[in-house]
Amino acid sequence: MYYFIVNPASCSGNGRIIWKKIKQELIRRNIPCRYFFTQKPGDASKIAASLFSVSSCSDSTVVAVGGDGTANEVLNGLSNTESITFGYIPTGSSNDLARSLGIPSDPLLALCCILNPKKTVLMDIGMVFDRSHKKKFAVSAGIGFDAGICHEAFTSPIKPVLNRIHLGKLTYAAIAVHQLFVSKLTPMELILDGRKKVCFQKVYMAAIMNHPCEGGGIFFCPDASYEDGFLDLCIIEGISRLRAIFILLKTFSKTHIRSSHVHIFQCKTATIHTKYRLPVHMDGEIFGKCRQISAKAAKCKIRVITG
Repeated sequence: MYYFIVNPASCSGNGRIIWKKIKQELIRRNIPCRYFFTQKPGDASKIAASLFSVSSCSDSTVVAVGGDGTANEVLNGLSNTESITFGYIPTGSSNDLARSLGIPSDPLLALCCILNPKKTVLMDIGMVFDRSHKKKFAVSAGIGFDAGICHEAFTSPIKPVLNRIHLGKLTYAAIAVHQLFVSKLTPMELILDGRKKVCFQKVYMAAIMNHPCEGGGIFFCPDASYEDGFLDLCIIEGISRLRAIFILLKTFSKTHIRSSHVHIFQCKTATIHTKYRLPVHMDGEIFGKCRQISAKAAKCKIRVITG
């Protein structure tokens, strides 16, 4: 059985139209399925949790139709991933999960991959937690600059306006410029695998990557792999805000790693201490503001259909 969890607000509000095309193809092929629409943040997790808490849903395929945030919510709703196959039809603004897995951007082609899978892989799932709660992530987590963009976008009055005229992607570009100049720099202590300690004085951000890129193709950790059981971390620190612009632009060509102000680490667990409370995100979804977070490559994996 196929279960589709659909975010109709994705793709600048065109998610429902895209779903109609997918549904027509499912009917044409006579594919047995059930589908559910989300209405607000958190719905995809609740739907997934309610569906896959019963044994009759074992050996099923759950498909997230939306952006990386929708995929994140579905994964967070799954308590047992051993007997479930995960499919993804990308209709978001970033779609970094699809990019890394080689899933086509065309929704009908992505559907074909799900209905006739040529390859599945076991994907690592990351976990971030503070003293009060925890959350899974598929692509990345972060603290500082990149998380600040996600937090501001969540409350920005600009986003719904641009979504209505199908220019939602510009929201993040505009907010990124703003965050570049308002983000708080902070001393940071990083503890890797419980033993290696590294300290920095003026940190812009720390990106915790399970896949190579986030934010629509920003390759913070070009060598990150979702299959190796490790997380890759990218720390950007010790430069002026003007130079930070050039460093961030170089992430698209993966040449930022040559800078002495960019530090790449690989680990199974990481604990990050900062002097100030900074915004934290997972797959673009807001987590809160924290002075300390821990991340780990979770022991659980999920079987994912690739392109």
